[in-house]
Amino acid sequence: MNRREENMSDTNSIILASEVEASKMALKNAPMIVKRDVAEGGMFASVNEPDDFKRKALTFNATQESHPMRELIESGEAIKPKGVIVRVDQLEAEDGTIDNVPCVIIISDDGTAYMSHSGMILNSVAALITTYGEDVSNWPDGIRLAVIEVSSNRGRRFHRLKIVF
Repeated sequence: MNRREENMSDTNSIILASEVEASKMALKNAPMIVKRDVAEGGMFASVNEPDDFKRKALTFNATQESHPMRELIESGEAIKPKGVIVRVDQLEAEDGTIDNVPCVIIISDDGTAYMSHSGMILNSVAALITTYGEDVSNWPDGIRLAVIEVSSNRGRRFHRLKIVF
């Protein structure tokens, strides 16, 4: 196993340079509320929990322990979002440089958090925020999200969110 494969399997800390650029572009095009909150290492967080302590605990726990969103593709499971977090992580690019890359975390209604560094997932979250507003508690009660994989004309695979009924 080479160094890149070892890091990908153990820590998921290596990211392709093209993915870094796509993620940075997605953040640049995100709604102003997300860009403002994520600037300078901050974090955008909207969690549907009226109790302040529980809301902060859900947010904290999601940033500390989250599952890769690809698990939702593998399981075919759709989740009801209880919260959305966007922050910047520092990841090692394939050329060895360290880059700041947007990280999207979605908290399901059972409290499980799912994370992705995909620019396309960030684009999907931006579209949700533009459509339904920045406050997740105002999103339709029955909204459920699935993570889907799509391919470009050149055969590259991307992950996106899809509202399922």
